[in-house]
Amino acid sequence: MRAITLVLVFVDRQAPGVDDATLERLVRDAWGPLLRALHEAPSLRVGLVLSGTLGRYVEASHPTLMTTLQTLAARGQVEVVGSPSHGALLHLVSERDAIAQLRQHLRWLA
Repeated sequence: MRAITLVLVFVDRQAPGVDDATLERLVRDAWGPLLRALHEAPSLRVGLVLSGTLGRYVEASHPTLMTTLQTLAARGQVEVVGSPSHGALLHLVSERDAIAQLRQHLRWLA
């Protein structure tokens, strides 16, 4: 029998304008515990789609957590999957806007 590989990808979609209290709860209750658990279980490999809104909030308000994410990515444990910076459904925006959002998010990821 052939082996099957399953890929687990965690997805966050936060639109611009979400208040800091909501983002803080999200970090406290979901993303913080997830990243810390992954750090303690180096054999786990996952993908992570992180919206620009949440990513910039974590970068500004939780630099230690951002360092943990960078460590996980550097050791190949987390693959950060690109997405539109503002979480737009790309087929609903103009091609120019879609490309601009993808480029903005890629600059932030670099």
